[in-house]
Amino acid sequence: MNKAAVILGAYVNAYSVVSELYEEGVKDIIVVSHKLDVCAFSNKVNQFIKSPLNAKYLLKTLLDLNKSYERLVIYSTQDLHLELLLEIKDKVQHFCFIPFNETNVSQCIDKSYQYGVCAEIGVPYPKTVPLRKPEDFGQLSVLMFPIIVKPSTRLDKKIKVFRSLLLQDKEALKQKKNSINLFFSQGVSFIASEVIPGDGSNIHSYMGYRNKKGEILNEWIGKKITQYPDDFGIFSSATNHSAKEVMEQGRALLHGLNLYGINQPEFKYDYRDGKYKLMEINLRSMMWNRVGYLSGVKLHLTQWEDALGEKTTPYLQNTQQHFRYLYFKHELVCLLFRKGYYKTYFKEHFKSTEKIHWATLDKSDWKPFIFDQYKTIKTLIAQCLKALKIISE
Repeated sequence: MNKAAVILGAYVNAYSVVSELYEEGVKDIIVVSHKLDVCAFSNKVNQFIKSPLNAKYLLKTLLDLNKSYERLVIYSTQDLHLELLLEIKDKVQHFCFIPFNETNVSQCIDKSYQYGVCAEIGVPYPKTVPLRKPEDFGQLSVLMFPIIVKPSTRLDKKIKVFRSLLLQDKEALKQKKNSINLFFSQGVSFIASEVIPGDGSNIHSYMGYRNKKGEILNEWIGKKITQYPDDFGIFSSATNHSAKEVMEQGRALLHGLNLYGINQPEFKYDYRDGKYKLMEINLRSMMWNRVGYLSGVKLHLTQWEDALGEKTTPYLQNTQQHFRYLYFKHELVCLLFRKGYYKTYFKEHFKSTEKIHWATLDKSDWKPFIFDQYKTIKTLIAQCLKALKIISE
């Protein structure tokens, strides 16, 4: 069968998927993205297609690829990819492997629904209330400040809404109410949760592949060491060890939500009661998915084999040889703009005896790393301008 892997997105998480498949001998790798990013410059990619991020153009792209390939195995790297694939699935599923459970993906993307299932199956989660309309602000009285407010689903690619909003006290809530109300009018809903104490090093992840028969074929666990731009941000550095509770709770969520494909429940450890509490579940490959491959678990190869009806190989994660996985751009920005970052975190990377792996750095594929440094310079300039603006005000 003439077949190809199609990775949606071209950012760091997509490059990790590309690298794994390439290193495992997948011949045809195609990247589809709405903008140029690191994957566009990789010699591991057979074809890079720049296409607007909407259902119409994604459908056209996949139909065009079907002229050359009988079977396409899709890998998603953004929540919006799931929504677009769901919209066009009836027109492409006869030649595409759709990497999620089509019957419930819309529900499972919603954090409120995820927390509801947690309550049913006994997985811990932070005390939370939904915010869907102005009248719901009254429910916040049951929560203790500080409170973090997040959209129920990822909408920042369609609506310019914040990813998270930290409210330290009632005065902060009063100041932000009007802006949140404006998002209500755009159809955005939120969840408000009590903040679990502790920094970004308390974030643990499970990542597993569950097939359409309900079997978890491969899995791994790890934890973040630092986040960008702050402790409520996204991956900056990570490692390949965590706790057995994370593995157990991750499995329970994949089964409890009846998820298919690659999924990543993320937990925060609460030292007050010793529990790992669910933050969110990504129903696709997240930013530091390379950690799994570097510790011996070929999760994206597992999807490739399962999608093509081939025999899959079970892998056992190596958690004995610890390493650190760092994203240079995020580490540099944190080093320059986060107070105390060098002493608290950065120098620890190099004092540690653990081996260091750098995201996007591959001596046989230099162009993605070089392009990423161009983006790093742009990010640094933006951060400097932001800092100057704050000083001038």
